[in-house]
Amino acid sequence: TDISSLLIWYSTINGNGDMTFGTDTKVVAWKDLSGNDNLASQSTAGKQPDYTVATASVDFDETGGSSVDDYMGLKTQLTLDTDATGWTVAANYTSLNWDGSSQAIVGDKDDSNNFIRHTSGGNVFLAKIGGNSNNITLDAALTDSRFYSIIVTCNTDGDLIMYVDGIAQTDTENCGTNDLTIDQICARANSNTLGGKVRDILVYRQALSVTDIALLSGFLEGRGF
Repeated sequence: TDISSLLIWYSTINGNGDMTFGTDTKVVAWKDLSGNDNLASQSTAGKQPDYTVATASVDFDETGGSSVDDYMGLKTQLTLDTDATGWTVAANYTSLNWDGSSQAIVGDKDDSNNFIRHTSGGNVFLAKIGGNSNNITLDAALTDSRFYSIIVTCNTDGDLIMYVDGIAQTDTENCGTNDLTIDQICARANSNTLGGKVRDILVYRQALSVTDIALLSGFLEGRGF
């Protein structure tokens, strides 16, 4: 894909070579492979995810959604300017309970009005951008513990499109021109933490083209199965 706008890339593509560990398999820090030095970290031992060799994944084990558990924070808050460039958030991950509690992919630790998460429905995602809520209903419910390529893109008009395993979903929404702020991964406002396994999280400072979405989807799907 066009990587000129790539802002974040956390990945297990090099195994655990881009991570710093605390006790045993606990991940203290996850290097940003985009070259922008947006390191993700967690200093509290009880909230550190685990790296699992067998699945080549970073495992965030929250399943309740309301209590604080595993998540990581960025050292600097990032602002994605919707009406100037648009943006794209992508991930290759599983959930242990798609139709259970709300679980965020990215979010803002101080502002509960900025995040992207799947909600208590196994076929619903919520993109809340600057307080503007947008429920995106997927064409089909997702299956627990299976890796999916999930891509959410937003153009400069605020139009939201979600792709699951490279397929654009029928339901589209509009989030307006509010900016998306991010300084947590797998959580928002220290809650709604993800319960599942992550291999890649990527954030682009632009709405990717259909061609680039197809290339990115192919890469993520190849990493996920």
